[in-house]
This record gives sequence, structure tokens and C-alpha cells, in this order.
Amino acid sequence: GHHGNLKSIKNIDVKLQKILKNKLKVIALSYWHFMSRDFDHAGFVETSLMLAISKNVKMKSAKKGLITDKMTKQEIAKIGKLANQSFPKATKNGIWGDPTKATKKDGKIILTEVIENLSKKCQTYLTESRS
Repeated sequence: GHHGNLKSIKNIDVKLQKILKNKLKVIALSYWHFMSRDFDHAGFVETSLMLAISKNVKMKSAKKGLITDKMTKQEIAKIGKLANQSFPKATKNGIWGDPTKATKKDGKIILTEVIENLSKKCQTYLTESRS
């Protein structure tokens, strides 16, 4: 789900299984956990993904956001907590990363990785659920 929806989807699997009396298996996943790239928000990764799936991305509007390359893990974690409340407060412009070098080609590569890893996870989940 989208970052702003994290509270809504937290424990949604447990809630739905309770409502549906375990008649349906539900698993909440975020694509971020299924790729090797670092997190961003409207940065290189997300912009590349959008270029891969949409013709409506306006790269002329792309602007650099918060760059964390020279930050410590502690600094990034602190900013991450602030971003959980508001990306604009944490990053000044709502962008975490640099979308200016995003490409459709990179987006397709990232999307393929996510799909392959999600497929494996779902297959494993289905197999484990039947045991």
C-alpha cells in the first residue's frame, strides 16, 4: 500500500480473517520489501516504476529531493519517523531521492524484480498455508 495508508493496512490480514471467519487467506504486502533498491518516495525508483507503467509522467517537473547518501543510519531512521507523519516535512518537497535520472528501462527492470519476488512469496505462502 501507499505509505500514507500504512495505518489502514496494518493488521488488515488479521482483521479480514476475523470478519470472514478464516474463509479467505489475506496477506498485506509492500512492494518495497521485494526489491534490492533503497527506499525512496517519488525518487529514482518510484519515478522509474511510473515511467514503466504510464505515459503521463512529466519528467520536466522532476526535482531532486532528500538525498541520504551521506547520512548515518540513525539520521535516516530519524527522518524516516518524521516522513511517517509527513513527507514534505521530512524532505522539504515531499521527494525522498532523485527522480531526475529515472528511466522507463530501469522501471521495467525494477518491476520485473518485484513481480518475480512477489510471485515467489505468494507461492511460498500458498504452499505453507496448505501444510
